[in-house]
Amino acid sequence: MHTEANQPLLQRITRLDLKNCRLTSVPEEIGLCRGVQWLNLESNQLTSLPERIFRRLDNLQELILAHNQLTTLPEKIFRGLNNLEKLEFHHNEFITLSEEIFRGLNNLRELGLDYDQLTTLPGGIWNGAIDNGANLVYYRK
Repeated sequence: MHTEANQPLLQRITRLDLKNCRLTSVPEEIGLCRGVQWLNLESNQLTSLPERIFRRLDNLQELILAHNQLTTLPEKIFRGLNNLEKLEFHHNEFITLSEEIFRGLNNLRELGLDYDQLTTLPGGIWNGAIDNGANLVYYRK
């Protein structure tokens, strides 16, 4: 792919649906889609994500990571996603999440964690998110 030649086109993408693409990793080129507001990575084969994979997606409002095999997420993976309103990562294999994971997500309104392996949530996990009225969807199995 000639990313330099396609960069203006990639920047105009606002919705990117990569559901059921059998991805085992998120392509680094996703950072070139700076205008994306809705990103669906549902039902792939993701087991981990690099800490800075979403760093350039300033306009992202909804991120769907459901139905993968994620067990953990880097502490700062959502840093800079100031416009993120909805985050879904249900049906994964999380056992625990860092207290810092949602820090700075001041516009977060909906969070889906149901059907994961989580039994408890760290006490400081909501700093900057739940204080602004986020709607938590969390169920224990």
